[in-house]
Amino acid sequence: MCPAIDSIRILHVDDEPDAADSVTAFRQRADDRFVTETATSAGAGLELLSEREFDCVISEYDLPRTDGIEFLEAVREDHPTLPFILFTGAGSEEVASEAIAAGVTDYLPKGSDSDGDTVLSDRVLDAVESARSGPDPTERTRKLRKYERMVNTMQEAACIYDPDGRFDTVNEYLAEWYGTTREEIEGRRSALIAHIRRQGQTDRYEELLDGDRAEIHGELEDEFPGRGRAVLEYRLTPLTVEGSVEGAVGVARDITEHRERERELRRQNERLDEFASVVSHDLRNPLQLADGRLELARAECDTEHLAHVDRALDRMDALVEDLLTLARDGEAAADRDRVDLAAVAEESWGTVETADATLVIDTDRTVDADESRLRQVFENLVGNAIEHGGDDVTVTVGDLDDGFYVEDDGPGIPEDDREDVFDAGVSTTEAGTGFGLRIVEQVVEDHGWEVAASDGRDGGARFEITGVTDGSE
Repeated sequence: MCPAIDSIRILHVDDEPDAADSVTAFRQRADDRFVTETATSAGAGLELLSEREFDCVISEYDLPRTDGIEFLEAVREDHPTLPFILFTGAGSEEVASEAIAAGVTDYLPKGSDSDGDTVLSDRVLDAVESARSGPDPTERTRKLRKYERMVNTMQEAACIYDPDGRFDTVNEYLAEWYGTTREEIEGRRSALIAHIRRQGQTDRYEELLDGDRAEIHGELEDEFPGRGRAVLEYRLTPLTVEGSVEGAVGVARDITEHRERERELRRQNERLDEFASVVSHDLRNPLQLADGRLELARAECDTEHLAHVDRALDRMDALVEDLLTLARDGEAAADRDRVDLAAVAEESWGTVETADATLVIDTDRTVDADESRLRQVFENLVGNAIEHGGDDVTVTVGDLDDGFYVEDDGPGIPEDDREDVFDAGVSTTEAGTGFGLRIVEQVVEDHGWEVAASDGRDGGARFEITGVTDGSE
């Protein structure tokens, strides 16, 4: 029996000071023996450890420029027996396994309420009491209990299967999926092992036990009493004890929401394809008919009303073209190659009605890009400059440290409107479709770049495309 603990000096390391302070305040209210100091980085924590004595370290896993496991290893160099508890919001089966292998004293995912802080306080008391009492015959039992707590606080299903494919040991999370207790489920045959044995032409589970497979992984969709229908991503590895395989360790996580998002995305893409087909066929045919009728009308009479009809039809045609571009170009730019920026700018200039406008090229850069889609960027930016700057506007293309810019000497974009110009449907002129700059932003983002609007050197509009990868030599 160890003596009563008078005070417990704790170092709490968390890159979110408010979170650490909140936990500290609760802990001190719950037990006035706790005296806590906080640090927001591993470096600051090590500095405090070098200056004074602590009874326990509590650390977040995600820390600036390092992680909780690397911090633990640094602490262990000078404080090999100091209790170290990983109290993290980045909890996962991988983190828990890594923490166990590194020799962490205890592991606890952060909770959303004070119950998590209460459990943390209890774990601190246990760890400090054990450290102060020194090794005794029950130390192995304590360590096994800590490992058991660690496994049962994981938010992934974890278990051990015996050679017959029955549940030998399961954690609390897995038992909840089956709507029962650990004791009730242990000894049952596993539906997952039965599923694995039905797959393919060989018994993959037997191959795992025989050493012919290092791992089995995949997905299983099934009904679970505690969750309903769900999709699990699973992984099995051999359980080796003193050189002999005695079963398998299985871990699984719920990916139901992820798969549902994928299905919804596919449905949206199918609707987009259907929309593009309707726009392309069912709208273009009436437009072509209207163009033909307009020419016949001009041959029979001369009226200013026909000019308005002509402009309206041109605008409708431009809207159809831009809508098709937005609907069909929503994928990452895959056909990349070394592209000469100046050459693409000149080619794009030749495809736009530029009237008396002037192009100035101040770049010899090559970039890693999809050439046809990059041409869309230049065509739309040049068209935007002429639309807003007039027929005699000057457009300049030049280099940035990590990209390029396109600017003009027109009236520019008011500062309050610069974030809105990339929104679909936004245009400051009657002739504009409001989709040109939205297409620019989409193509840029599909390349993994960024675009921003600002002032040009001569007061016009300037568009900077950054994060651009230069073409390799």
